[in-house]
Amino acid sequence: MARWQRLFRSTFPARKAFATPCSLSLATADHLDVLVNNAGVILEGDNSIAQLDPETVTKTFQTNTLGPLLVTQAFLPLLSRSNAPASHHMFPAVEGSWPAGMDTWAPAYCLSKTALNAVTCLCAAALPNFSINSVCPGWVRTDMERFRMRPGPLKRS
Repeated sequence: MARWQRLFRSTFPARKAFATPCSLSLATADHLDVLVNNAGVILEGDNSIAQLDPETVTKTFQTNTLGPLLVTQAFLPLLSRSNAPASHHMFPAVEGSWPAGMDTWAPAYCLSKTALNAVTCLCAAALPNFSINSVCPGWVRTDMERFRMRPGPLKRS
């Protein structure tokens, strides 16, 4: 039976931010069965592709795309010791995905989550003995709710 632990939370995925949690995990656990990457931010000003600030795009990619990649890389030693290693990246099925979610809503978020889908595909190809996929958790009430610009229920494909 897999044990679930909330190891750490980081708003900016710098490699050094992972050093302590990874070291502690490597020292205390013999393996990791499942890694869930649920990183996601929508920043102020992420509302128009024509006026999008490069800093907004960079910070959004750091959390939404680079974060899950670096966390996956950091925990590969523990995952590789599992009999059935799995890494799941949270990816919105409609909101922010390509091509269904590509419209005027939160362009930096949409770009970063589309790139996360590519990261997931590349990881899956590079690690054929792992179960690596994207999972849609559905819309969950978080701090990002205030940026939800589409009224009413979400459409599902």
